[in-house]
Amino acid sequence: MADIYRNALITLSAAWAANSRDGLFSSASPEHIDSCLSSITGRAGDDEIRIRTPIWHDKAEHHLMSRAWAFQERILSPRILHFGRHELIWECGKDIACECSALSKWLEPMRFVTWPTLKSSIRFNFIAQKSGPQIGKVWRDAVSDYSTMSLTFPSDILPAISGIAKEISKTTNRRYLAGLWIESLPADLCWGVLVTLDSLARRPPKWRAPTFSWASVISQSGVDYGLLAQSGLTADSWDSDITLLARQHFELIEAGATLAGADPTGQVIDGYLLLRCTLVEAKVQVSPLPYRGWEVTLSATDDRQGIWYFPDYDYNVEGRHHVESGDAVYCFKVLSLPANADMEEAGEAIYLVLRRTKDDETSERMADTDEVAVKTYERIGLLRDWENGDLFSKAQTAGTTILEDVVIKIV
Repeated sequence: MADIYRNALITLSAAWAANSRDGLFSSASPEHIDSCLSSITGRAGDDEIRIRTPIWHDKAEHHLMSRAWAFQERILSPRILHFGRHELIWECGKDIACECSALSKWLEPMRFVTWPTLKSSIRFNFIAQKSGPQIGKVWRDAVSDYSTMSLTFPSDILPAISGIAKEISKTTNRRYLAGLWIESLPADLCWGVLVTLDSLARRPPKWRAPTFSWASVISQSGVDYGLLAQSGLTADSWDSDITLLARQHFELIEAGATLAGADPTGQVIDGYLLLRCTLVEAKVQVSPLPYRGWEVTLSATDDRQGIWYFPDYDYNVEGRHHVESGDAVYCFKVLSLPANADMEEAGEAIYLVLRRTKDDETSERMADTDEVAVKTYERIGLLRDWENGDLFSKAQTAGTTILEDVVIKIV
C-alpha cells in the first residue's frame, strides 16, 4: 500500500468529509467566496477590488486529517490535493498552498494548532538529507502528530505508520524497533504524554507495544518530545555537532521484538531492551499539591525540589497496570546536558521511571552477563530533574538505594 501512494502522480483527498457518504465536494460558506468591493475603469481597462474572509485552516474542520491511516498516505504521496470544507489545499514535497493564501501566511507560526506536520518538512529531511542528524527529530515530530489521530482498531498503531518507517529505513539504513530507532534510541525514549484535565492517557485494553514505546499508550492529546526541547536536547547528539555536550547514560546490550507478520515495521507480539545502567530506587505517590498530580520522591526522603514527573497513563484504573500511591519505582537516567562547557557540573537530565513487572517472579539468567540475575521492568513515566540533573547525588545524600552498573530488561 505504501508503494501505491509513494508512486502516485497525485492523490485526491476528501479532507472535509466525516465519512464515505459525504463525498469529495462541499459547499463553501458565502463569506469565504470573494466578492467585488469596488471597480475602477481606467486606460488599461476595468479593475476590481475583491475581498473575502480568510479561512483558518484548522485540521478539526478536515476530518480526514484526524485519521491515523490517512497520515502516512498523505506524507508518502508526492502531491496531494485536499478538497476542504471551503476551498482546495495543495501539498507537495516542497510547499503547501491554498486558494485564500492563508496557509502560506499563517501556517508556520501556528502549524501545531492548525495543520499537521508539513509534508515538505518530513519528505525533505528523510529523503533529501538521507542520514542527516535531523532524521530522528523529523520522526519524533511526525509521531507527535500521528499519536493524536484516531484508529478504528487500536492494534493498527504501528502498521498505520509503517510506510513512513519503511521509507526512513530504506534511505538511512536505521534499525527500527516498535516505533523507535536504535540509532536515536536515547532521544526516542524521551516521549511524554500530553495530559489535560479532562483527558488522561490509558493503556490499551489489549497489548500492542512494549512500554518503552509511545505506541503503548492511548492519549487523545497525543505524545510529545517537549522535554528534549526544554532541556536543549533537540537533535541526535551522538551524530550531530549541534548538541555535542549531551550525555547518554546507559549501554544498549540487546534489543528485539517478535513480529506478528513478515513486516519488520508492522505489528509486534512482544519487545524488549536489554540495558546496562544505574538505577535509583524511589517511590511514586499522589502529590499533596493538587496541581501536580503524581510525583516521584526518593525513598528515604521527601525531597522533590527540581523534580517534575509525567505519568505515562492513568494509574487509578484497576487492573494489571494499576499503581498505588507509595509503590516502589526505579529511576533510570537516559540523557543529560551538563550545566557548563567544561562538563563538570550536572545540568538537566531526563529519566525513565520503571517498576518491576507483575509477572517477574523469577529472575532470568543470562550466560553473557556472568550469571547475574536480570530483572524485568516496565516503564510507567518520565521524569525531568531540572535543578542539577544529578538524582544520583541526591540519592547518596539521602541514603537511598542505588543499583549501580546493573543489567535490566525493559518490556
